[in-house]
Amino acid sequence: MPTDVDAGRSGLDLTDGWTRRWTVSWRAGGDDASCSVHDLVQEPVLTSDPMRRFTWRRDQRHRPGLQFLTSTGRHHGAESLKESRVLLALDFAGDVVDVVWQPLKISFVTCGKRRAHTPDYLAVTRRGVWLIDVRPEPLIKEADRESFAAAAEVAVACGWRYAVAARWREHAFAGLDAMASRRRLRSDPLGLRPVLLAEAGGGRRFGELAAATGCEPVARAQLLHLLWSRQLGVDLAGPLQDRSLVMPAKEAAGDRGGGAGPFPRRRAGAGRDGVDGRAPRTTPGPGAVGEGRRHPRADDLPVPGQPSAVPAVVTDVVGGG
Repeated sequence: MPTDVDAGRSGLDLTDGWTRRWTVSWRAGGDDASCSVHDLVQEPVLTSDPMRRFTWRRDQRHRPGLQFLTSTGRHHGAESLKESRVLLALDFAGDVVDVVWQPLKISFVTCGKRRAHTPDYLAVTRRGVWLIDVRPEPLIKEADRESFAAAAEVAVACGWRYAVAARWREHAFAGLDAMASRRRLRSDPLGLRPVLLAEAGGGRRFGELAAATGCEPVARAQLLHLLWSRQLGVDLAGPLQDRSLVMPAKEAAGDRGGGAGPFPRRRAGAGRDGVDGRAPRTTPGPGAVGEGRRHPRADDLPVPGQPSAVPAVVTDVVGGG
């Protein structure tokens, strides 16, 4: 069941002029800056530095670290394993230009009090900008719901979309992690990739496709790389296993209604500029304040079981542990 982002809206001060009363602060080049939500769309927050840094201690209960994204060619910070999963899902989803960790702090008014909230990620994609919070569903309290609702209002005001990653589908990360293990596989000394792409025409089972090459162990690694890079498609609504149906990306997209589809074709290295693979820090033009979209429903949004642009608005994406 999706977590309702709107559940915390009741206590927010959203009366006329709220976009001028609420403020946002960020950090760039070591300097702090701030503005009202009304003026946020004119500010360079999409290229900001993290609002805070993480540290390690022996007794801490979460595990911070760095996650490398092939989409940006850089490491990005994560304060927990849950956040690392979100970064991996963003990397797989495609169309990611840049991801800013702890991008900004929102100061909002609720019941006569002023509170602050720092979302976890700002993801810039070629399909728009996403503001993302990460919080395991059992740990979400009423104050968190209020903070999430405030972040959603700011996102809508800026023409961005908002998501809370709270619970992964049980099988989703086993398949995603398997493909990620081969995402940086560069070489194909046995020339198996053209064979696999040709054999997949019309759809073949993963195990059959690997066995058809005569070099099954190596073919499995190459298959995972082709799936990660979206040259082949597979339905991740179920577990990734030998009987999973694999087909060329265009055919997979066509089976789901054409267009970009849930399996958009992505060339290896697509979306990167320069020899070091870094993505340019471009700033898609968000709409004017008040021109944002409605809060999306969970079924509006892509999830690892339905790969497309970014993980879903709260929810049915994240699993237990």
